[in-house]
Amino acid sequence: MSNTSTNEQAVAAKKPFPKKIIIPTVAASLTITLGIAAGLFAAKMFKGAAGINYGDVDVGKLTDDLEVSKAKLDRARASGTPLETALKPSEMVNLAFANYKDLPSAKAIGLGAAVSMGVKQEIQSIQIKDGSRYFEESNSLGLVNLYDRMYQEGDTTTCYWGESLNYSKNTAKKYTNEEYAEFMGRKVSDPLIYVVSAKTAITKEEKVRSDRGPSKITKQDYGYLVDLELNPKTSVVNYVKQMQNISGLTGYPTFYHCHLTFRFDENLMPIEYTSYEKYNATKASVPLPVDIEAYLTTRFFTTGTYEIPKLTDSTQIEYANIQ
Repeated sequence: MSNTSTNEQAVAAKKPFPKKIIIPTVAASLTITLGIAAGLFAAKMFKGAAGINYGDVDVGKLTDDLEVSKAKLDRARASGTPLETALKPSEMVNLAFANYKDLPSAKAIGLGAAVSMGVKQEIQSIQIKDGSRYFEESNSLGLVNLYDRMYQEGDTTTCYWGESLNYSKNTAKKYTNEEYAEFMGRKVSDPLIYVVSAKTAITKEEKVRSDRGPSKITKQDYGYLVDLELNPKTSVVNYVKQMQNISGLTGYPTFYHCHLTFRFDENLMPIEYTSYEKYNATKASVPLPVDIEAYLTTRFFTTGTYEIPKLTDSTQIEYANIQ
């Protein structure tokens, strides 16, 4: 794909993002999502729960200095200090995804689901990096079927969002990468949608909101197991932006918890991670709060060269191969 011209970008800036009935989960939260927009459950039917003000969250003040973490890693390796004691959980996660982002080619495949009021929506996601080109696919299957693909190349992100598994039948829309990130909370090339730092990671047992315990690093035979219990407000500030903008929510959802469990190898390269989240929204037609629970397990492929599929290529075999 070629970069859009100045005129094309000006036109794209005027195009509104389509409002959709999808389910937000992590992924889209991955995307290299990683994050991966994985959806908003019957989003047009929900209003955000009142009382949460994300406008006072300054992401710039939450992020950690990656160079400081790299220096700690170098000192630990030089001295033989175990990394599980030298690094904070959030530092290890950010270092691992920096390694992942530096790869010339990589692929991530995710499967999961979101459940609300006994209704289950399945989620499929793929993220591929091939040099300076990026691809993301996010499918939502169940009450409604939605099939989305995003291609980022140069300064442009081209989206094909719709209800056809033949993505070429879905309407194409072009955006600058910055426009896309403003609406979706992250670029297709950004590894995570969550704000991961020492300031958003919960390490004290008494502050844990999930049933999976505080943030910690555990040494394993394959490398490292990292649990990351995140602050349910400050860590999701980009994520809820996506939820509101893509679905037309009039307010933001309230998160009960966000917990991420990672597996990294000895060289701090991602192997797999699972996100667990629970949040609350209020239905517009029935003014009663509704809880939604979602999970997404993503596997990483880092040793080969991975091609970005053409718009007409099917990827369903990719999901079948990891089930």
